[in-house]
Amino acid sequence: MIEKILDWDSPVGPFTHPTIPMPKEMLPVTEDISPACAYNPSHDDMEKALLVAALCQPNTIAPYCKLIGLHTGAFQDPIRRKIYKTIIHQFNSDKRIDPILTSEASGVPLTVFNELLSIESQPTHGTHYADLVHEQWTKRKLGELALTIQDYSKNGNNVFHSINDIQERLNDIRPADTSILVRSLTDFVDLAIDPAKTLLGNRFLCREGGMLFVGPSGVGKSSASVQQDILWSLGLPAFGISPAKPLRIATIQAENDDGDLTEMARGITNGLDLSEEQREIVRANTFYISEKSKTGEGFMRFIESVLRLTKPDILRLDPLQSYIGGDTSDVEVVSDFVHAGLNPLLQTYQCAVIVNHHTPKTNNRDTSKYKTSDWQYAGAGSAILTNWARAIMIVDPCKDNPNLYKFIAAKRAYRIGWTDENDQITAIQYFKHAREGGIIFWQDATPDEITVSASAPVTKFDLMELVPDKPIPKEELIAKAKIAGIGKNKAWQFINMLVADKELHIWKVPRPGTSPRIDLAKYPQPEPALL
Repeated sequence: MIEKILDWDSPVGPFTHPTIPMPKEMLPVTEDISPACAYNPSHDDMEKALLVAALCQPNTIAPYCKLIGLHTGAFQDPIRRKIYKTIIHQFNSDKRIDPILTSEASGVPLTVFNELLSIESQPTHGTHYADLVHEQWTKRKLGELALTIQDYSKNGNNVFHSINDIQERLNDIRPADTSILVRSLTDFVDLAIDPAKTLLGNRFLCREGGMLFVGPSGVGKSSASVQQDILWSLGLPAFGISPAKPLRIATIQAENDDGDLTEMARGITNGLDLSEEQREIVRANTFYISEKSKTGEGFMRFIESVLRLTKPDILRLDPLQSYIGGDTSDVEVVSDFVHAGLNPLLQTYQCAVIVNHHTPKTNNRDTSKYKTSDWQYAGAGSAILTNWARAIMIVDPCKDNPNLYKFIAAKRAYRIGWTDENDQITAIQYFKHAREGGIIFWQDATPDEITVSASAPVTKFDLMELVPDKPIPKEELIAKAKIAGIGKNKAWQFINMLVADKELHIWKVPRPGTSPRIDLAKYPQPEPALL
């Protein structure tokens, strides 16, 4: 379980003084009453935003506040200190936390909580607000320490003792390194998975995660992105992928001019037959920024400005090559971009990123026998990208139908939410361009179109590649085959062929009170006496 939080109402370090009662008409003071630590009204908003986040997501914010050592003295206002202290006590006592219960427990009028919850803030940014409150407290402490150092420089104290005292005080206020979070595996057993972290599918894409959207140039990734952004901003599925709620999406793009974006937005809006009310929701939730000159570190600073301005759930970059500032096959360039550049921004602003990416320029590979795992490496450049991305979706043109495309969930397919005609999980779906009347729009492919444009037929050897070196339950193998794009009936057929050819062997695993479980293995089952 999450370690309980200490009662941080007690002063930490030698800087904190008792609160002096003040008349209501006077400004509230902190527990630090030296001139260097005077009340600063500009810090009110971040303290209020933190309390909103703590009320909305206590199981996320309370442990984080413990991690960074945020105690009640960090709040300048005594009412906010009281609310924070009560939330911590409720969390420690495994009590439900909501505005009504916290108001009753703290004695703070409910009207104060209503006022807090009415402010414009992002509860999912709670850890960021906690960092800001702690940072301002630390600065106030540094101000007081500066006065202490000045005093030490003038009196007759022993210099050695003075330096030791200053060092101890610095250690008391040194911020925790929040990048180091050490937990036991048992901590995760009872840890609740926060549903607010999920953005797409069944945790297919979550906050702080990245997704690659990969395909050759000219297949319509930009128009598919526009269609995704429109539908997800309405809280509706796009390409079979459901959003957790109506999402705010900010897209930074370099490939399309205003005319291109107009054609795509108009065609898709008309193709979806959006109402005026829906158009207004899209207007409020989508943000498109064209940027064609910034790369590398300068682009990261630009991204941060966009995130601060738009506060999106998902950031989209289209395409990667325009912004990475180097060769996508260079491990150091790619790592700097995604690990040192994007990841800290995703964590700070609690959003996810979708990166549109191209396949290599010369793409003469025979993909007819690709497994799902092979498609993960379809994007041009370093494998660092594949390892970094939480989710990967590939667009592959069907050779015998120029308007039909195979979409492959190459990473975390079981979380995307796609199923086939038998309601089984699948990693592949088909979509087509609908260009009637010159509009740009994507539609689901019909079963007949999919059948006609099927790739080279799979064989029993494709199924055999899914068999591990140890026995596997028959139903589990069939489930793996479904994810790899092999239908259930076809999988049964291949199993029978492989068993008949003695390339697969049936194992019967005894089960108490019922029939044996059927497993499949690459080698015969040993005799009972030899087991």
